[in-house]
Amino acid sequence: MPTLAQAREAIRKKEARGDIAGASAIRRALEERGLSTVTDSELEAQRAEQRERLLEQQLQDQLEYAESQRGSIARGIDIGTDIIGQATGSALEGIGGLLGLEGLEQYGAEVALENEADAQRKARFQTRFDDIGGIGDFGSYLGGIAAESAPQIGATLTGGIAGAKFGAPLGPVGAGLGALVGGVAASLPFFYGMNRERQKEAIDQGLRTEIDEGAAALTAIPQATLDAILGRLFVGKLGLTNRAVGGGGIFTRGVKGAAAGAVVEAPTELGQQVLERAQAGLPLTSEDAIAEYREAAIAGGLLGGSIRGTATIAGGDVAAREDAQKAKEERDAAIRRAETEATLAAEAATEAEAAERQAEVERRIREGEPAPPVVEETTQPAPPVVEETTQPAPPVVSAATENKLQVKKLQVLKSRTL
Repeated sequence: MPTLAQAREAIRKKEARGDIAGASAIRRALEERGLSTVTDSELEAQRAEQRERLLEQQLQDQLEYAESQRGSIARGIDIGTDIIGQATGSALEGIGGLLGLEGLEQYGAEVALENEADAQRKARFQTRFDDIGGIGDFGSYLGGIAAESAPQIGATLTGGIAGAKFGAPLGPVGAGLGALVGGVAASLPFFYGMNRERQKEAIDQGLRTEIDEGAAALTAIPQATLDAILGRLFVGKLGLTNRAVGGGGIFTRGVKGAAAGAVVEAPTELGQQVLERAQAGLPLTSEDAIAEYREAAIAGGLLGGSIRGTATIAGGDVAAREDAQKAKEERDAAIRRAETEATLAAEAATEAEAAERQAEVERRIREGEPAPPVVEETTQPAPPVVEETTQPAPPVVSAATENKLQVKKLQVLKSRTL
């Protein structure tokens, strides 16, 4: 009678030759006798595999517990960073495919997959709109969506600031155009990559067979443009309704700013989601699509309102500030006008006095009267005469003597004319 080891060896050989029926018969015979068909080495390998799976599960449980204890803001920043990494990796994958660079294409695909997995793992612990059950949940939701959007918004604003500085030498128009171009350039790779990811989703659902790189890239242009314009509106550089939004007390300004931010951000987010689904070939009116639109519009409205409301409060009462500045400019202009009028009046009085003295002198000459006495000024002493060494100084003639000489010249001229 064969031993258990010989029976197990016979099973292995039959399976190696492809005799599955023979191997199964031996297995059934052993199992009927209550004997295991697994060899000691196989049993040890199975136990090692079970221990490894157990360790992995314990590590995963520890990571998930630690993740659940984190705040929504810290977790949201990580998620936002992962999403940017996913989009960047997908963009690199697309560029590598277009240029025929297999290494870059493979690297981009791996980066996108890794960051997508990380983002999904962390997102399970974030509070979503349907999870809100009180003020605490609402604060967690708002902080989470703000933190998730912060990395991408920061990249767009950074590109806009750099573009504005580059275009500043061309004046306000150049700075504004540079800010728009810089913001678009900064966010274009993000939207291109995310559009590719949505097309992968459509492929998994059987809605398309391959990625359309042209559609992903072209759709990213209006998406990035909307994002750049939105960034300019948030920081208040376009000057749109600043007086209307920024007037009033703190509460009034906060409400107005929040309303303006929500009005701008909600349709922007909604439009970007529609464009993203359309280029991917995903349904635009399905239940999933409507739920996605609702989430995007609510999150965008709350986020936009919070950012713009806070910025409006921090910016102060724009209307009062503008009125104060206008009043100051008007006062300064009135002071300058008064000073100018006083100077002109003084000059006119001086000219009139000089003309009156000249007329008096001419009258006395005509009537043969002596010249009027000259009143010498005594308020300030005459400056000392500095003699030059190269040329002798001219004789100093007093004002009285000079006046007498002028009278004599006029008398001579008068006698000649007579």
